Amino acid sequence: MQELVAQAKAQPRHITAGNSGNGTLAHLTAQILEEQAGIELITVPYKGESALMPDLISGLVAMGFLNLPSVAPHIKSGRLRALAVSSPQPITSLPGVPTLRSLNYPSLEVQGWAALVAPKGSIPDAGLARLEALLAKALASEQVKSRFAALNVAPVSENRTQTARFLAAESQKYAAIIKSRGITRD
Repeated sequence: MQELVAQAKAQPRHITAGNSGNGTLAHLTAQILEEQAGIELITVPYKGESALMPDLISGLVAMGFLNLPSVAPHIKSGRLRALAVSSPQPITSLPGVPTLRSLNYPSLEVQGWAALVAPKGSIPDAGLARLEALLAKALASEQVKSRFAALNVAPVSENRTQTARFLAAESQKYAAIIKSRGITRD
């Protein structure tokens, strides 16, 4: 990772950074890296990770931020090399790969996530409480845990209040980079 940043500083706008589309988490993460590291990359948007992967494997694009479940098989096979992970802790299935936080990029603690949502007021409070309990139970089951582990994903079960706080923080984090960089969707 340090070599990549050094090369990007020595040769601004020389390194291509593929992403899964303008405004996606991968695109925003690369933009945060540029800002934090003081580098300039050439942004190459694709229509999803599956479209990006062949060009990344072949070397047509030099780097990209990808979801671990989709890229892990290519790292394991040696077709791709993991330079760093954006998770708070190292990934056990990627021994020796540092976190971006450990490389002094704390703002690059970026993780994909999924939340169960519904239109406000469409489900009564009792129904929301039941859904919350069922989801927590499912995420605590060994079957679900092992399936997530096989995908290199760590499930997190949060209640509605915690999820609302998380979503607000994520919104602020990405709104700042979107505004400062003038990023628009495809």
